[in-house]
Formats: sequence, structure tokens, C-alpha cells
Amino acid sequence: MGVPRSIVIVGGGTAGWMCAVYLNHAFGRRVDITLVESPAIGTIGVGEASFNTLKSFFDTVGLSEADWMPPSQGTYKLAIRFVDWNSARRTFYHPFQRYDDVDGLGLVEWWLHTRSATETFDDACFTAPALCDAALAPKTLDGTPFEHRVAYPYGYHFDATLLGNYLRTVAVQRGVRHVQGTVGAIDVDETGNVTRVHLDAERALEGELFIDCTGFRGLIARQALDEPWESFSDSLLCDRALALRVPYRDSHEPIRPHTTATAQSAGWVWDIPLKQRVGTGYVYSSAFIDDDAAAEEFRAHLGVPAEEFDPMPIRFRSGRLRNSWVNNCVALGLSGSFVEPLESTTIFFIQYELLQLLNHIPDGSGDREVRASFNRVLADCVDGVRDFLVMHYHCSDRVDTPFWRATKTALVVPDELAQRLALWRHRLPSASSVNPRYHGFYPYSYVVMMLGMTEHRPPSHPLLQFADALRAAPAFAALSQTRRELCAVLPTHRDYLDALYDGQDNDGDGDRGSRAHGLAEPGRVR
Repeated sequence: MGVPRSIVIVGGGTAGWMCAVYLNHAFGRRVDITLVESPAIGTIGVGEASFNTLKSFFDTVGLSEADWMPPSQGTYKLAIRFVDWNSARRTFYHPFQRYDDVDGLGLVEWWLHTRSATETFDDACFTAPALCDAALAPKTLDGTPFEHRVAYPYGYHFDATLLGNYLRTVAVQRGVRHVQGTVGAIDVDETGNVTRVHLDAERALEGELFIDCTGFRGLIARQALDEPWESFSDSLLCDRALALRVPYRDSHEPIRPHTTATAQSAGWVWDIPLKQRVGTGYVYSSAFIDDDAAAEEFRAHLGVPAEEFDPMPIRFRSGRLRNSWVNNCVALGLSGSFVEPLESTTIFFIQYELLQLLNHIPDGSGDREVRASFNRVLADCVDGVRDFLVMHYHCSDRVDTPFWRATKTALVVPDELAQRLALWRHRLPSASSVNPRYHGFYPYSYVVMMLGMTEHRPPSHPLLQFADALRAAPAFAALSQTRRELCAVLPTHRDYLDALYDGQDNDGDGDRGSRAHGLAEPGRVR
């Protein structure tokens, strides 16, 4: 195939326009990049959350937070707050922050050994919960992130539709060709390569590489090329969602710097705080609750009057294509894979796949092997995330409803994960025992889930029987001191966003105004 000189991206939205901006940055005008999208097909913009890795995407393509956050209703995300996921209804945080080591053992091991009876693991080992509880920003008003004092990355919340609109403007300004039209027939030659996509009787687009960003429809890879879909439905039981936009009660209501996931009778509810509203939704299993009952449970959770409650129904499938790259077509975003949104992985998958696409760009030599490597790396990543999400449900000690009982008895636990779980009941997860294939989650995340989802506590590491119990005391004391200092100096999340948005377009139409006043350029985050 060689390095493609013409790329056609089919489908817009966040996936399509992230792809367009990213590939345009990589190739410039040396490669012809065209994106075709249908004005008749909308996108879901109830609120999206990201990994901490998303900042590197914007840094790479040269967009600052002051550029893209205001037109996307963006806010900061320091953690996910889990509510009612265990039998004790104890709340805990899964932060982006990692805990320190003391004498070669993680701080959580020392917490198990000396402090588990007096304080929760997340309060003892992280600073993030305190910042989330106080609704603070991750940086001071001069734009300096607090990472110079605590090694701590952050992610974002944003309106996915607005972000797609903003990136479209950027892409077109930088030379991406934008075509509006609905794709009909797709021509495939005798070798299995896509040659052109037809928009109507007169218009067709030809290209060397096609990127399928058509969402769950999988218009090219799944339909035209007939690539099989490998379902995760036996391991991830949820298959539907109800989504809603909820305005803030007043302009002074705190904006939480975290996503919230609240367990319900047959799934869970997300809350994603944006600048002017909250995106919320109930993810549930239709095998354990019907749509009407789910809607009533969701409305009761929100406390919204019936006349103001009109959620958008969404049906989804968890799984992935057997191969994301088929001949000269790459399936990106929802067309290639989806696991339920429990750990905000949708944008992460897009970003990681774009990185791997450039790492595996063909040059006409060994293209078959290059595609096989790409597909193997992507499959390992998606399967690893699936296993991590399965762990959330299977390790929860809730058994109070048929759904939660089924997560212990009917849910299929992949073999590798089952072996690891058998070990983790006796020893906390570590770098040597978690899935070694890259999937975005590190050992500390597994530890957080093992400790947060159940009241069961594995014993601390046996080596601590021979250690001075006070050896970790300075580390805990330093965290406590840093926590107090940060809570004293960091502005509220709302105050920081007000300064960031000052002078920017803030009506949600996706047009950018002048740079924010009163803020230095936000510092880089590792």
C-alpha cells in the first residue's frame, strides 16, 4: 500500500474530527485528508469524561486549554467518585494520582498494616479526595498546576458534540477538506479494498486509506467489509442507557472536579459536571429491569419532577471488531470497539488508536505484518479494559438485587482475570501480577478497586511483619501536610473556570473568542 497520499474519514463527531486534526498535524498538506459527514446524523452530547492522557493530544496538535475548553464547556477531572458500589454503601475515589512507595512497598500496603482501622485508604494515601470534596481546581489562578508539589495528572469533562464542532473548525482552517453528505453505496474491489464511497448519484469520494468513524453502525468495516464483531455481553451485562442534561440550580453551585458513578439496582448512574450544566445518565441491563422501571428509578435518583424529565434512550453493544484494521480501512471509535462508559475509556480508545495508526503507518513493505501488529495491540488494549471493568462488578460485594447477584454468578470472568483475582484475594495487585499488556490502567488502579468494592481486606505484605511500623509515618504526615496546603491555596473549580472562560465565547456555539484574561498559559502536566 505504501504511505497513503489520500485519506477519507467517514463520519464526524469527536472521533472523526479528532482523527482529522491529528492526522493533519502529522502529515500536513502533504496528504490529502477529506472528512465526510451527514448533516442528518447527530451525535450524543450529554457529557463526556476522559483519561488524563487527553492533555497530550491537545499539546501535540497545538491547542491550549484556553483554546478548546470554553467552546466545549470543558471542566477538570481529578478522579471518579464511586457511590454505593459496596455492601456498606461506602464512597471511595479512583484518582489519577498514584500513591508513593516506602522501602519498596506501596503506601497502601503500609496503610493495611498500620492505619486501616482508623481511616479510609483513599483519604490516607492520596490528596485527590480532599480536593474533590472541596470542589477545588488542579492549579492556581496563575496557571501553575499543583503537580510541582504532588505528582498528579488530571483529565477533563466536556460536551462531546461541542468539542467535535470546535475541532471541525480547527481542522478545516488547517486544510482538511470537509464534505457534507450521507454515504450510500461503498465500492469494494476484488482484493477487499474500499475504492470509493458514494454520496449520491453525482458524488463519490476516492481514497487510499479509509477511516470508519460511523459509530455503532460500522458502515464500512462491519457492514461493507463484513468484519466480525466479538461481543462482550456475557462479561459486561449492561446494554442500555438513559441520558439527560441537568442545569445547575444557581450560578454559584460548586462544579465538582470529578466524575461520579452511583450504583443502582440494575446498573449505575454517571454524573459529569460541565461548566453550565451536568450530563447524567443511567447505564443498565435490560435483562434485569425494563425501560419504564429504569426511567422511574433514574428520575427518583435525580429528584427531577416528571414534567422536566425527558431522557434520551441509548442502546449499545459492548465488544470489538475482530480486527480494527481491515485491508485499507481502519475502524475508529465506536465503529471499532465499545465497552460501557464506567471508566471513561471511549476517548482514550480513540486517542490510543490514532497513536498506533501513526506507529503502524504502512510503507509498502510488510503491510500485512504491520496491520497484524496494529490489530493485536488494539485488541489487547480493549480486552484489558474489558477485564478491568468486569472486576468492578465481580469484586463488588453487593448482592441485594438480581443484577448484583448475577455479577457474581452469571457474569463470565475471562480466564486470565480469574487467575489474578484468585491471587488478589490474598495479596494486593502489583506490577508483577496485573495485565502486562498496555490498556491504560496501572497497578494502583487495581488496588483501588480491590479495596473499594468490598469490605474484605487482604493481609498486608508479609515483609511488613519484619519492618518498623513507623517507617511510613513521615510519608503519611507529608501527604496530610500537602493536603492542607493545597486546600488553602487552590481556587475553587468554578472560580478557576470563570477566569479561564473570561473573554471567551460561552454560549455553546463552538466559536472561540479571545484568550482568557487573568491566567497564564496553563503549565504542562506529565
